[in-house]
Amino acid sequence: MKKLLLWLLPFVVIQYVTGNAPLPWAEKPAETEIGSEAGESADPAQAEPPAIEEQAGPVQSVGSAPEKLGFETGNIGSGERGPICADADGNVFFIDNWGPGLWKRTPDGELIRLNEDHVNCLNALDGWIYYIAADKETASVVRIRPDGSERQVLAKHAEIDHLIAAESGLIYEAFSYEQPMRICRMPLDGGEETVLTEGGALISAYYDGVLYLSEGWMTEGRFFSVRLSDGKVETISDESVAVYAAADGEGLFYVPADLHYHFVDARTGEETVGRQLWQIYHYDGGFLYRYDYAPGNTRIVLIKVDLRTGEEETVLRLSDRLFTPDGRETEAPFSAFTVGGGFPEDFDTAPYRDERDGIINLRMEWIDNIYTVGGRIVCQGKLREAAEKTGVENCIFAVGGDGTPEYWG
Repeated sequence: MKKLLLWLLPFVVIQYVTGNAPLPWAEKPAETEIGSEAGESADPAQAEPPAIEEQAGPVQSVGSAPEKLGFETGNIGSGERGPICADADGNVFFIDNWGPGLWKRTPDGELIRLNEDHVNCLNALDGWIYYIAADKETASVVRIRPDGSERQVLAKHAEIDHLIAAESGLIYEAFSYEQPMRICRMPLDGGEETVLTEGGALISAYYDGVLYLSEGWMTEGRFFSVRLSDGKVETISDESVAVYAAADGEGLFYVPADLHYHFVDARTGEETVGRQLWQIYHYDGGFLYRYDYAPGNTRIVLIKVDLRTGEEETVLRLSDRLFTPDGRETEAPFSAFTVGGGFPEDFDTAPYRDERDGIINLRMEWIDNIYTVGGRIVCQGKLREAAEKTGVENCIFAVGGDGTPEYWG
């Protein structure tokens, strides 16, 4: 689910660094080694930065080739915690939403359980899989090889969130009982942990050296970008945090508290404001993907929207029939379950009623989340095929070329 609330402190001191050196206008950040106490901050009276030159449009990255990232557009940031990723060899890594475990799907469709970690924020970069592993008391930044070997713990805090693996290093939010929430940076192979921000800003998105942050109280606040190479700051919205944000070479997509989406075209700098998004959606490559009901509530469909032209295309259609927990398709239409008026009068519900409590035990095909994986759109949701094969309808499936779901596991 896209998160609609960001629990943030109302004030923040922003500190940005290049490598380990603080920028001229920033207070020197507290630096810690893993497991050590935080350093003392500079005198707050000297921490007031001079006026920062704003520029039109979101801050753009500096350089020619985009920085390599361990996650794909929209998978990690406001509202998303990256439960799936793919590596350069075509392996797909995903979590089990209904229990612990990290899974790998090979290019030929084989499913392999790599470990039983409680995982989120999956990244795949240069032969390593990075993720956050949590237990009852702490959370850790972990990396492993694609076969599950060479498990290394790179950082540990009471809580960690929104892990980003990029060529320039790891970026993540860290929480502890003794210190305020911080955004930290670390080399890909571990080592010294540097504090980028301290206070109340949370990661909304990241692309090519530009970090997009939200700070505020509940949904009221500020959404802004910072270029990490030189600390260039630009306010995108001073009225609302971003409840969802994603950025790539095509542009910046974000949804503020009023739920009307915004798209800032990287080619032209023009900003488009669109419809309210109440349901599940995802941004990638200048396109919005959102689920909706087909006319007459006959089934769930996935719609692809070209954010430059506004053109819409239905790219996925789920079944228009309900099914049993063991995957048997019924004559009951999808619309009978969703409209709320009960089943059609001529539909015999007796075979589907639980003998103990009389509940009609039926399912419908559904989309819970939408992600980008290996250049394809992949969903978490419910399929009859999954129930038929495994007895559990919850699964991962891709958008097939013929407009039907391609079951993955």
